[in-house]
Amino acid sequence: MPRPAQQPTARGGGYALLVIAFVFLGGGLGLGLPRVFEAREDRQIVSDGARVSGVISEVDFTSRRGRLTAVKSVTFTAGGTEYTAQGRERVSERRDGSRDAIARSLVGDRVTVFHDPTDPRRNVMEDHEASLAAPLFLVFFLGGTGSVLAFIGVTGMLHNARHPIPASARPTTPPG
Repeated sequence: MPRPAQQPTARGGGYALLVIAFVFLGGGLGLGLPRVFEAREDRQIVSDGARVSGVISEVDFTSRRGRLTAVKSVTFTAGGTEYTAQGRERVSERRDGSRDAIARSLVGDRVTVFHDPTDPRRNVMEDHEASLAAPLFLVFFLGGTGSVLAFIGVTGMLHNARHPIPASARPTTPPG
């Protein structure tokens, strides 16, 4: 028994898939790579930089999506000049008390600061280095997804270019 003839399906979507792929690629690389470089620089300063003691001079607070973060300003001296470093720490008013109580408990504390000996403005507080986890996730997940989508889009477009639908098999629209 002969098989029924299959009607060719419309091909397309390759360009749309490539646009989506490049959005993923651009997002992953554009958002992730700067943070990877920042984390790498922080680690470099901690491993090769000068270690000095600083004092928390001020505490401000930021709140985002119900999460409270203490932004600590630390004053330290390098080469006879005073500099400021900043570090962030998640806090909880329920656990740690009011904002005023948190600020009073932190101001005056001594902390370790690492800085670049040639440019002390490049500094990082101990245990406050930028994390690599989130930026690497952005680079590998979004960038990887974009790469896979780009591969699928390009191979589909190349396949369509090599195997076009014959004119006789294309659906026709009645004149109207």
